[in-house]
Amino acid sequence: MYNIIQLNDKDLSELQQIAKELGLTKTESLRKEELVYRILDEQAIVGATKKVAAEEKKEGQPRKRSRISVKKEGNKVYTATKDKAQR
Repeated sequence: MYNIIQLNDKDLSELQQIAKELGLTKTESLRKEELVYRILDEQAIVGATKKVAAEEKKEGQPRKRSRISVKKEGNKVYTATKDKAQR
């Protein structure tokens, strides 16, 4: 993925080659600035479709269930008065 600064530093012929790799057509008649923005737009579209595809793949998988551990404490006996508890 290129950013706007990297693309502005490249020659027109290099930009046309990058555009062809991305599948853009009719790039010969574009000015350098227009070509830079078309490349950036295409990169954004490709990135968005990859993200959507990854989310759909994630949704297609069943959710993993986890067990919840319960702390078991022994049965406690409570008495109403202290006298009975001491016996």
